[in-house]
Amino acid sequence: MAHHNQEETQLSLYEGDQSALYSREFNTHRYEDVKSEASKKTIRKIWTITLWLAFITILEIGQGLWNYVGSPIGHNMSIALFIIMTLIKAYLIIDIFMHLGDELRTFVYAVAIPMIFFIWFIIGLLADGSFWLKMNHTQGYSLPEVEQHDVTPPPVQ
Repeated sequence: MAHHNQEETQLSLYEGDQSALYSREFNTHRYEDVKSEASKKTIRKIWTITLWLAFITILEIGQGLWNYVGSPIGHNMSIALFIIMTLIKAYLIIDIFMHLGDELRTFVYAVAIPMIFFIWFIIGLLADGSFWLKMNHTQGYSLPEVEQHDVTPPPVQ
C-alpha cells in the first residue's frame, strides 16, 4: 500500500486501495473543465440523441393512434415500422447512454451475440407456443359432435 510520503504509481494503487485507482488514476474527466469545448460537444451530443429519442417516441405514439383510428397501411407494415423505430431507439440508447459506442469491438460482440441468441430463443419459444396453441384448438375442440349411443356389450357365453 502506498504511504503518504511516497508518490502513488499505478502499480502501488493496484497493490493497495483500488478505489483511488478508479476515482483518480483512470478518471479521464479530472482535468477537463465543464466549460471546455470537449465538454460542450459531449453535452450537445447527449441533447441531440435525447431529442431524436423523443421524436421517434412521438412518431410511435402517433402511429399507434393512427392505427387505432384506422390507417391505410396494413397491419404487418405497421408492425414492421414499430420494430424498425424500436431498434433505432435501442441502438441510440445502447450506443450513447450505455457507452457501448466507445468500447472495444470485442466487448460489443461479447454483449451483442448472446443478446441475439437470446432474442432468437424468445422468438422460437413464442413460435412453438403458438403452434401448440393452434394444435389444441384444432384437434380436440373442432371435431364434430358424435352422438353417443348406449352400447351394451354382447352377453358372454
